[in-house]
Amino acid sequence: MLAVALTVVIRPLGVGACLMPMRLQHNERVFILLAGLKGAVPILLGEFLRAAHVPDAERLYGIVVVVVAFSVLVQGSSVPGLARVLRLPMRTVDPEPWAIAVRLRDEPHGVHRLTVAPESAAQGWTIEDLGEHAGDIWVSMVVRASGLVPVRADTELQAGDEVVILADPELRETLTALFSRS
Repeated sequence: MLAVALTVVIRPLGVGACLMPMRLQHNERVFILLAGLKGAVPILLGEFLRAAHVPDAERLYGIVVVVVAFSVLVQGSSVPGLARVLRLPMRTVDPEPWAIAVRLRDEPHGVHRLTVAPESAAQGWTIEDLGEHAGDIWVSMVVRASGLVPVRADTELQAGDEVVILADPELRETLTALFSRS
């Protein structure tokens, strides 16, 4: 009963009051009120009760776990349907088990990220060939079909390869010309 009351009445009223000053569309507001998930924090707080040896801590912890499980299972599984009914855009993203990413405010000096175009000069060249034609460069990464390719002098570039090159910014035009379709 507590889980249903929290899901349907208590949480929507509390969150609704907090959202009053926000400028949201009606469907966005309803989505936030009904789709709120709870999880690790309530369970952690319940664990604090147990660690502090509060009277009936085990019982309280059990209630917290049941309420969280209800919330995650019921509200969590209803999120895609609720978004569809409220006509909110939602897309499924396939999880990537491993990613390399660096976010920088400005483009770093001398880093060039290029893609080997079909029928470009770079297609079929080795890393060594690329250095001979482009000048003083350092190929730091080659990504092919979502996988890293070992960067060696004899590594051959293929159309579609994404290549990260460290080189003088003045080489941008030269590199772009080599990676673009002839």
